[in-house]
Amino acid sequence: MRHLIIYAFAFMLTMPLTAQSSIYWAKKGNGLWHVANNWMVPGGTPQNRVPNAMDTVYIQHDSVIIANGVNAFARRIELGVVDSAGTGLAILDGGSLSINIVNSDTANDSGIKITRASLLNVGNLQIKHSNYGIEEISEAYIENRGMMKIDSCSPSAISMDGELRNTSTGDIQVDFIPNENGIFSRGIVAGKITNDGHFEMKNITGYAISCDEIINEGYISVDTSGGGIISGKCENFEKVEVRDCGSGIFSDIIINNDSII
Repeated sequence: MRHLIIYAFAFMLTMPLTAQSSIYWAKKGNGLWHVANNWMVPGGTPQNRVPNAMDTVYIQHDSVIIANGVNAFARRIELGVVDSAGTGLAILDGGSLSINIVNSDTANDSGIKITRASLLNVGNLQIKHSNYGIEEISEAYIENRGMMKIDSCSPSAISMDGELRNTSTGDIQVDFIPNENGIFSRGIVAGKITNDGHFEMKNITGYAISCDEIINEGYISVDTSGGGIISGKCENFEKVEVRDCGSGIFSDIIINNDSII
């Protein structure tokens, strides 16, 4: 009997870790992720709990804040909706968000999917084991002022047509972007990349950075990848290093005012 009780207790402990569910942001004026009654199930019934690591999180209106001291978790996040704009997610200084899609079972399992919305990271954002780490459906703006780490995502860490801005306090690290169905994958794909901080890209099967325009006033490091940087226009005012890659920089226009190695 004692062994049965122990087994039953162990089974109950594993249940929350294996059950996937959906949780929706309820329209609340305080905008705080960590307040339990800010979340609901479809139809408006309060969830009375915050999202956990097995939840698909839907934020379809308002600006939601992960505050200082809050460690937030999700399996994946869908941010924004097609018929309205102005939705946003902000991770403040001292806050963190971890997304880890384990045993992904659909082709749509991107870590964060953005539709007509913005993502601001001033704290710590980590995304692992997803399809795209961050995927723009339409009209996305991403600004990073803190630490952003994306690991083991395919076919790319970030895929967007809009602007990715990494400020002087920002640090973006991308590691291991594997092949997707035998096709070379890419690290970050964007319309425009503005970097005043630190970029570190490594172990990517395709090009580390692919964009229409890149402006670097910080430091970009690309290491051990299929290719370095491919862009329509590349302006460098600080330092770019490309090491052990299949190619360096392909660009229609290169303006170099400092150091390219």
